[in-house]
Amino acid sequence: MSGIYYFVMIGLTPLLIVAHPVLLEALSGSTSSIVVAGAFSDIDSKLQMTVVVAAALPGLMKFDLFYWWAGVLWGRRALMWFGSKSSRKAGTVSRIERLGPRFAGPVVALSSFLPIAPTPLIYAAVGSVGMGPFAFLIFDTIGSTAWAILLGVLGYNLGPEGVAVADIISRYALISALVLLAIALLPQVFHLLRVLWAHVRPGRADAPGDTP
Repeated sequence: MSGIYYFVMIGLTPLLIVAHPVLLEALSGSTSSIVVAGAFSDIDSKLQMTVVVAAALPGLMKFDLFYWWAGVLWGRRALMWFGSKSSRKAGTVSRIERLGPRFAGPVVALSSFLPIAPTPLIYAAVGSVGMGPFAFLIFDTIGSTAWAILLGVLGYNLGPEGVAVADIISRYALISALVLLAIALLPQVFHLLRVLWAHVRPGRADAPGDTP
């Protein structure tokens, strides 16, 4: 479900990133949208930094509670779904499990700043070790707010240069979205062709012209 949502947002990015950057960050929470909204806040005095940060929170946190809940419900199975099969990610999960729910809060708050593992995996891991929903939402809000402030201030300092970058993104984001979509669908198409070829080959072998 989240994957489909992200693909839809890739298609909407070129339409919203210049005309409605705050709406885009509220919907997607993407790094580029928050930086661009911060850049516009330097040019348009009506757009304050508090609005930029507040609007980013729904986009940044939209699926977090579902990832945490998956860890609560399914534990290790949810961790496997979110990619803990690799040694690096499995090590991150093991460290979170050793720390337990007592230190899970700081891990959630710092998850956006530390590229140790995908955030869905971290949220599922803290859910599996018993972190409560209220504590999770508090630390997730703290971490998301700090991340939004960092990106918004970065865009504010870029100013007109950030707006110029947004204009470039709006021009070429649609092409980028189509390329990403093709890359995402390529494995499925390749698998389908292999299945069809596996069904065609036995039929050809049984044809009269193929027998000696």
